[in-house]
Amino acid sequence: MADNYEYKQDFLPRETVEFDLKKTGMFITDPQNDFISEGGGAWPLVGENVKAGKVVEKLVQLKEVAKEVGIRTFYSPHMYTEMDYKDWKSDELNAIDKVMFAQNMFRQGTWGHEYHPDMKPDDNTIQLSPHKGLSNFWTGDAAIQLRERGVDTIVLAGMSCN
Repeated sequence: MADNYEYKQDFLPRETVEFDLKKTGMFITDPQNDFISEGGGAWPLVGENVKAGKVVEKLVQLKEVAKEVGIRTFYSPHMYTEMDYKDWKSDELNAIDKVMFAQNMFRQGTWGHEYHPDMKPDDNTIQLSPHKGLSNFWTGDAAIQLRERGVDTIVLAGMSCN
């Protein structure tokens, strides 16, 4: 097995990027029912795109390839507690969080908060602390988890990994 991966694109501008696989992590954000399962809180907004883009199938493939080449997978789940739903002031939330609160998304202990059945963690998956808001780098432990495992390059994937 090679230690490096070289990506070459055939269209302009031509670029070549090399990855040190030992320092690379597959970072999958929000692989949960509320985002990528029919019946999830975001499904009325994203379901058509999830199906058309074969999002779940592609995430499963990425996870499998990462494991094959020795790249650890990091899950960045979203979660809000009952207390968050009770205490947070919706007028101070960003627009995306307002939608999530309106749809009761990522509520701790619910089906929507659980991982999609095809995305259950395996022995190559590191589960990060659940994040609130829009980023595990801002409100979770992503930075320390990656740093402590020597990861300095991430392949970012997920339904909403912008």
